[in-house]
Amino acid sequence: MKQTIGFSWGPSGHGCSTWTGIRLQDVLTACGIKQPNQGAKYIRMRGPKGELPKGDDGTYGTSITYHRGMDPQYDVILAFKQNGRWLTPDHGAPLRVIIPGYIGGRMIKWIEEICVSEVESDNWYHYNDNRVLPSHVDAAMAAAEGWWYKPDYIINDLNINSAILYPAHDEVLPLNSTGSSGANATGPCCKVKGYAYSNGNKIIRCELTLDDGKSWRLADIVKRAEPNEYGKHWGWVWWEIDVPVADLLATREMACRAWDHTQNTQPNTFTWNVMGMMNNCIYRVKINPGSMNGGALFGLAFEHPTLAGTAVGGWMNRASDDSGGAITSSKGLPAPHFPPPLLSLIMALLNHIQWKR
Repeated sequence: MKQTIGFSWGPSGHGCSTWTGIRLQDVLTACGIKQPNQGAKYIRMRGPKGELPKGDDGTYGTSITYHRGMDPQYDVILAFKQNGRWLTPDHGAPLRVIIPGYIGGRMIKWIEEICVSEVESDNWYHYNDNRVLPSHVDAAMAAAEGWWYKPDYIINDLNINSAILYPAHDEVLPLNSTGSSGANATGPCCKVKGYAYSNGNKIIRCELTLDDGKSWRLADIVKRAEPNEYGKHWGWVWWEIDVPVADLLATREMACRAWDHTQNTQPNTFTWNVMGMMNNCIYRVKINPGSMNGGALFGLAFEHPTLAGTAVGGWMNRASDDSGGAITSSKGLPAPHFPPPLLSLIMALLNHIQWKR
């Protein structure tokens, strides 16, 4: 698989916040902007000049359609608070744009200019970032053939997605204890937790598979935000499911997916694109059984696909192993292959262990 030119993101690389601000619609209406029949088709926005190395003036700018910004059902705001507190500089203080259901690249921080125009933004980053190009197009071809400027490949609306948060990456579940705080093993079960979202559509179910999608177990949605008055669901849902530890011992991987009310769900595999963006395939966590403390203890180590930013870790970054299939987590927990009779014996014993809270 070829390297992309985008960033790496782990399951905790972003968050779900409560924002306070004023509707962009109200601000622009008060300014007396023109209507679409008068040529107002796009709302263009930019941050401070000299912020970034590329483009004519070093600004990060973009645009959204007039109707997206002015339709009250979409809740586009100029935000000055996050989670009830004044914005910090990292998050766009003193003022930033929030467009629920859109990718973050359209939500300009440190907003300095907003205008209404007949044409979309001409900012360098509006065209050369936040695109999903066909899988045969690499960076050189995209630049040489002008793929960045083809309108069909722009990213605006988020697609449906979900991820497993707990057990966390590199978390180890000892099988002769109650488990770690994240795994929350109670009885012969491990509590698996995660989140899911869509682009304003209602998440109706979240599921977990232990057999590469052949069968799915229904998780409980334990928290969701109320929709707005137009029925838009902007917030994440939180889900969880108890999985018997014996079942985890019998597999090397678990994966999750979500469904929304349009019956849209996530694909089983990802499709390469030059920026690596919008891949929303099922989220896979590897399960590596092995011994600890010189063989005195036995446990399960959980390995997520990747870590945010430049951090090293995750099964997608792990070099291929030539030792006959055994793997090692980034904490160094060996994971030998157990012969079926031994594995069956371990599973049988687990069913008789008295677990403590």
